[in-house]
Amino acid sequence: MPIELGQFKNLPQIIGKTFKDSTIFLDGNAYVNCTFEKCVLIYQGGPSKLTSCYIGKNCEWRLTDAASYTLQFLQSIGWQIIPPKDVTL
Repeated sequence: MPIELGQFKNLPQIIGKTFKDSTIFLDGNAYVNCTFEKCVLIYQGGPSKLTSCYIGKNCEWRLTDAASYTLQFLQSIGWQIIPPKDVTL
C-alpha cells in the first residue's frame, strides 16, 4: 500500500530524546533533535521522519518488511547502498 504524504504530517513527535543501548522501531514516529548511541534502528517501510538527529556509528540498521524489499529492488537495478559512519540529519 503506498504511503500518502499526509501521513508524515501527523506522526507523533519524539523531541530531544537520547536513546542508548536500545532497540528502536522507527516506523510511526517523527524524531526531532534526538541522539541514538549503540542502538538497533529498525525500519519496516512505514511513515517515519528523522529531523536534526545524530546517529552514532555504533548503531545497527535493520531494514525489514517493505523496507527490505525496497533495498533489494534498488540493488537489483544497480544502486549501491553504502552506510555512512556517523549521521547527523
